[in-house]
Amino acid sequence: MLRRYVALSFVTLATVGLAVGCSSDSSDEAVMRATLSGDGCRYEGETTPAPGTFAIDVRNDTNTPASFALMMLPKGATLKDVQTSFDQARQTWQKTGRYVLRRPVSWVTSTRLAPHAASELPVNMFRRARLALICAPWNERPFDLIVVAELNVASDG
Repeated sequence: MLRRYVALSFVTLATVGLAVGCSSDSSDEAVMRATLSGDGCRYEGETTPAPGTFAIDVRNDTNTPASFALMMLPKGATLKDVQTSFDQARQTWQKTGRYVLRRPVSWVTSTRLAPHAASELPVNMFRRARLALICAPWNERPFDLIVVAELNVASDG
């Protein structure tokens, strides 16, 4: 009889522990997510992550492969400045066959996705930084990038 109560107690505790472990106390708002679709690219979630390791959920909802990347924002540059720089480089490439960016680009991380696939964009940033999140559909126009969000990695102290 005592064995049965001990076994029942163990099963009850294990079930409660599993339920607590599987439930999430973090809200969906804490998830960082970028989605590329036929309508463009959108970002949802935290824009000021703490330094360290974090990941951005990325999803390609198009019929062609796509890339997602993070780059360091040049000092004083806005997302619009970066988008304009990429657009000008694409236009120059179309005219001359040379792809030249006016500002140097420091890439942090990137990932390529198949059509209708999802993955993570892993980030290891242990210092204060301003980052630009970029979606790059692989379509008939090369270098067609969409600068979608600015992430400000907060200082740790």
